[in-house]
Amino acid sequence: VRSGANFFSLNDSGAAAGEANQLVEPAHLSLAGPLVSASDSSISTLFHLLSVARSDVVGTTPDALIQLSGATLTIGGQNPLTPETAPNGRLVNVASGATSGAAANAAFLGVAGPLLSATASTLTLATDAVGVFNGATLTSTTGAPLLQLNSTTLNAGAPSRFGAILNIGGTGGQVRSVSVTPVI
Repeated sequence: VRSGANFFSLNDSGAAAGEANQLVEPAHLSLAGPLVSASDSSISTLFHLLSVARSDVVGTTPDALIQLSGATLTIGGQNPLTPETAPNGRLVNVASGATSGAAANAAFLGVAGPLLSATASTLTLATDAVGVFNGATLTSTTGAPLLQLNSTTLNAGAPSRFGAILNIGGTGGQVRSVSVTPVI
């Protein structure tokens, strides 16, 4: 499966383009099961597998939000519209605003289980595995590891960029109360 942008994108109108329209209501997504479950599959996307911008995603299952088994995941590449910029692509990107310090709707990703469970898979990411920026929040209510890798290879970062497992940076956004209640 291939995508020429983000594979899954949840944002208020204009968030992806960095618009400053603060009158737009955030998008909300609540999942009682995984967002994606791929077995013996190949997934490729130009940007992020999951992008949450000025909106919220809540996973209430104790199972992983992203489940891979025998999968090949390739995230990030050179944007043909801006070839002068470095490749960008994360497993998950959560951002409250386009720039640090700017007022924006809060972005929130909350899971009741792991964010990722990958077995016998290969993940190749252009930048970091997970990015949380500009006042966004990532939370998990489980005692299990956020990222579970079993017999899996994770390559984070392209030759022109360093890649971290978790990259947190910037300020901004608003505090918004969103709860994660596990459904068992």
